[in-house]
Amino acid sequence: MTSLPARATGTVVVSKGLDGAVFTAVGLFKPSNGKVYQLWLQVGGRMRPAGLMDPDRTDTVTLLDGPVAQASGM
Repeated sequence: MTSLPARATGTVVVSKGLDGAVFTAVGLFKPSNGKVYQLWLQVGGRMRPAGLMDPDRTDTVTLLDGPVAQASGM
């Protein structure tokens, strides 16, 4: 698990009606060349990929892939 830099914030916004979510981040470090941040959801005790963040942005909003109703963590 990666911690956010001290100046960074991250927020998950969930829509139960749409069974979806977005992750917003501000102040992230730009990943090293060839690297990206990947989002994950915990569903039934297992982690599943939920999308990639834009590596060229330190402030971003990312739509998570797939339904989130059964997720217990991100």
